[in-house]
Amino acid sequence: MINTKGLDASFTGGAVVPVDWFRRRYAEGFRIYSQCLWTGGYAGNDGIRAVAPGNLRNALDGGMRITGYANASPPTWWPTDRCMREIRANAGAMWPELQVVKVDVEIPLTTFERTSELSDALLAEGKNQRIEVLYTARWFWVGHMGNAKDLRWRRWKVWNAYYDFNPDVDFGSAPYGPWTIDDLIGEQYQGTTRLDSVDVDLNVFDLEKLFPIVNPAPPPTPKEVDMPFLIHNAAGTYWEMCPGGFKKAIVYPALQAYAEAKIQGFPPVTDVKLPDTLINQIPDLPADLPAPVATVDAAAIAKAVNDELARRQKE
Repeated sequence: MINTKGLDASFTGGAVVPVDWFRRRYAEGFRIYSQCLWTGGYAGNDGIRAVAPGNLRNALDGGMRITGYANASPPTWWPTDRCMREIRANAGAMWPELQVVKVDVEIPLTTFERTSELSDALLAEGKNQRIEVLYTARWFWVGHMGNAKDLRWRRWKVWNAYYDFNPDVDFGSAPYGPWTIDDLIGEQYQGTTRLDSVDVDLNVFDLEKLFPIVNPAPPPTPKEVDMPFLIHNAAGTYWEMCPGGFKKAIVYPALQAYAEAKIQGFPPVTDVKLPDTLINQIPDLPADLPAPVATVDAAAIAKAVNDELARRQKE
């Protein structure tokens, strides 16, 4: 649902925004901060580099989820590898912290191919692994992109700029391009706004889509320790139960080893006393000959095991 308040900014007046500022915005309900990392060229790039790492660090420390955004540019401008070098440098030490770096399409003559190149480069850097986002606006898409409806553009979810000063969702009433309302990730509903001496844009986002919660893989099932299942009779004779439903007589040293294993922290050996009438039904494990088919009253043995466990619980 698109109802999480967010902020985005570029130059922030040439100064890093203090962490207390972000904490105050958090108290007002803002949860996402997006920082410009590349304007598409070198005009103002030094200004971005001066503030971007600090703004991202302080936003994160102030409780915000952080993202970056970078402009795609026309094919006659800087090559993509150079753009990526500047984007990384502008993010500085915060580059590893960014899961999402949105692609901004608002420079005339930007093409699908150039947008894809930048997005591919970001993917190769480990960004946008769960979602890819494109920032644009209806006025730009219709006026400069010919209202392109190529379905390949649906690779990206849309962060839509629609300045009506209302944190609602307007894309459904003013759609463009190949996208539908289901492709919307957020709306920038108010441009440059001065909040507590800092110039920012105001947004609402779908937090769950932007930062999808991935259920962690269940922990691996621990390998069971291959400990035998023992049975014994009233006379104190012990057998080890073997795969296939056979029994094998064991001697005192083996029993002693099982007891020592328990002391050393291994799971205790299950040891159940059974009547001779049941034990005699269990065939002995053959030494060399093919194993006979075991014909055992499994229900009777299971009942005896359960009765024995119940008795132990009462002790």
